Amino acid sequence: MNGFRQQLRDKGIRQADIAARLGVSEATVSKWLARKQAVPVSAVLPLADILGVEPSKLLAALSDGPPAAKVA
Repeated sequence: MNGFRQQLRDKGIRQADIAARLGVSEATVSKWLARKQAVPVSAVLPLADILGVEPSKLLAALSDGPPAAKVA
C-alpha cells in the first residue's frame, strides 16, 4: 500500500490524525496501511476528503498490492 503511505506523507497527515477524524483506532489505520485489514467502503469517501483526493485516486492507491484477504 505504498501509494496510500505516499498520500499521507505528501499531505503531512499522521495515522493518529486519520484515526481521530474517522473515529477508529490508530491500530485500525495501521492495519489498513499494512493491508492486514481492508478499508471499509464507508470510510473511503471520508478518507478521500481528509487526503484531499478524488475517491477514485484513493481507491487506486488502496489497491496497490495484493488483496488484504481472500474470501473463501
